[in-house]
Amino acid sequence: MKIAGITAEYNPFHAGHAYQILQTSKLYETDAVICMMSGHFVQRGEAAIYNKWTRAQAAILGGADIVLELPFFYATQSAEGFAHGAVSILDALQCVSILSFGTEAPDLSGIKKIAQMLADEPATLRAALREYLSGGVSYPAARAAALKICCPDVDETLYRSPNNILGIEYIKALLRNNSKIIPASVTRKGGQYAHNELSAQYSSATAIRRELIAGGLKNLGDADIPAAVRTLYIGAPVIPASVFPYILFCLRSMDIEQIRDIYEVSEGLEYKLQQAAYTAQSYGELIGAVKSKRYTQTRIQRTLLYIMMNLTKEKAQQLKTQPLYARVLAVKRERLDLLSELKAKATIPVITKASEFSDSPLFDLDIKASDLYALLQQKIAPARRDFTQKFLII
Repeated sequence: MKIAGITAEYNPFHAGHAYQILQTSKLYETDAVICMMSGHFVQRGEAAIYNKWTRAQAAILGGADIVLELPFFYATQSAEGFAHGAVSILDALQCVSILSFGTEAPDLSGIKKIAQMLADEPATLRAALREYLSGGVSYPAARAAALKICCPDVDETLYRSPNNILGIEYIKALLRNNSKIIPASVTRKGGQYAHNELSAQYSSATAIRRELIAGGLKNLGDADIPAAVRTLYIGAPVIPASVFPYILFCLRSMDIEQIRDIYEVSEGLEYKLQQAAYTAQSYGELIGAVKSKRYTQTRIQRTLLYIMMNLTKEKAQQLKTQPLYARVLAVKRERLDLLSELKAKATIPVITKASEFSDSPLFDLDIKASDLYALLQQKIAPARRDFTQKFLII
């Protein structure tokens, strides 16, 4: 059986995602598609617009056969950590043949060259990276500048566009894991990654989230959201800025040493965070007061999320060495045989019941994230849903 793996946030699942699943099956003649999906919080450090079970159900209705949850610790890291976690889990399933991802480039040769360079980390690249970082720019900007020096013959757009960046990190993770999984791309169509306006076809997730928050489904057609999943988006979405009071409480309750201990807080950022928390009147104002040339908005949002979760540097180091697992969120009814195959072949636990999986700091963080997410919904939800919600059979 030829199985494809796809890693995504599905925030929310839309027509472009359905297109990727369909094209993956057609172009690479796969028998099944396993999706590795972020849970309640995504890579930008924001709360997902709908809960993980709703988004998993949408993915199944949109063509996926199984949806697994990418643990919070990896789902909320930079592209490198995100890709490392996803690839490591898919590799450990021992049945995934290809890893499909969307790119702006139809040819993977340039992306593979960059990924190999980053995987090898030659001295020239490390030196250039240090030089640019010492100049006070953000890590993504420093890396792009370093790559321009080390790979002068490669088009810059290959390592500057968001989807290509993730594609590079997927391939790099495959190389470092010595994985047998083959990278496979599907060329993106429609609106660009962060485009705010709806497109005639395949609007970006950013534009669709904006519409759902502003007015629901009224301006979104089947070209934006597949008809099969539209009813899932009738409920009130979670608004990313709803975290603001909780962040303020945490920051105003912590002293400088406690903030300094949080994962990814460095170089005096703790002082800016504390000072901003004393006066900020909104989520946007808080981020704006801290954002700088070195610290991007996304980096700040992730840091604020780590503060709410009390994810310290020490805890993060421990989590990096914790055993992985495959948490099942949803399965297509006619592909329950595939779930049995995962359980038979995987070298990591395949989890269908939270109550049967214990003593995992990684999994404990997923549960904590669900409990935080429950507070952000328009109608506050009960805690511990991970233990009461069965995996979905659709």
